[in-house]
Parts: sequence; structure tokens; C-alpha cells
Amino acid sequence: MRAAIISVTLALLAAGCGSAIPRNRGTGPFNTQPSEIQGTLVEVRHYLETSAIGDDHTFCAYQSALAGAPTGIVTDDGRLVMLTGLPSRLAAYVTRTVRVTGELTGNGQLLVPSALRVQLGSRWIAAEL
Repeated sequence: MRAAIISVTLALLAAGCGSAIPRNRGTGPFNTQPSEIQGTLVEVRHYLETSAIGDDHTFCAYQSALAGAPTGIVTDDGRLVMLTGLPSRLAAYVTRTVRVTGELTGNGQLLVPSALRVQLGSRWIAAEL
């Protein structure tokens, strides 16, 4: 079921509906709210198929995101939040701990990012989206 929901979301984004999310405030599941999500940045397809996450998957995830495969954040409690935008811009940060600020859909499954910070040791570094 979870994979089906994500597939529908990806299909809508591919059809250009991702840009409609902010215009739908106050209606249906696309009602958004400002949020900050922290977790591990993943390449979604491999994560859903094989639970691939972490350093052992960095090169593969990097290549996939660079080629445009969707990215998301896996939170500490195991929730996957999909990210809109160009995955290739996030490729350098896959498998790292990130904090992404943006607009989160009412159902909590899709984040439209506005800022990204990457954890390097004990410091958080602002990164370009």
C-alpha cells in the first residue's frame, strides 16, 4: 500500500502537478504547513525495494539521484517523506543526515523544500538545493 501511494505521488509529480501543491492551501490532502524534517537522505526506489540506506549504498544512491531518481528523507522513526525538486541537486548528500525546511503536505508524505542543512560531525552546514 505504501509503495502504491508513493507511485501515485511520483506519477503526479512527473505530470507537473508538483508545482500545484502550494496553490491548493486549505483543500484536501495537499494542504501544506511549514515544517522541518530531519533524517537520512535516501534514493527512494532502492530504499523501497531493498531498504538500502547508509554508507554501503552511497555510490549507488548518488548515481541514481544524479540520474534523476526521486529522493526522500527517512526519519528516525522510519517514516519516509518524499522531496520535490531536482534529485540531481541532492545527489551529493544522499545517505547523510539532513534537515530540510519547507512546506509539508497535510498527509505528511511530501515536502516542498526551501532550505537544506547537512550534518558534518557535530555541525550543521547550509547546502544548496
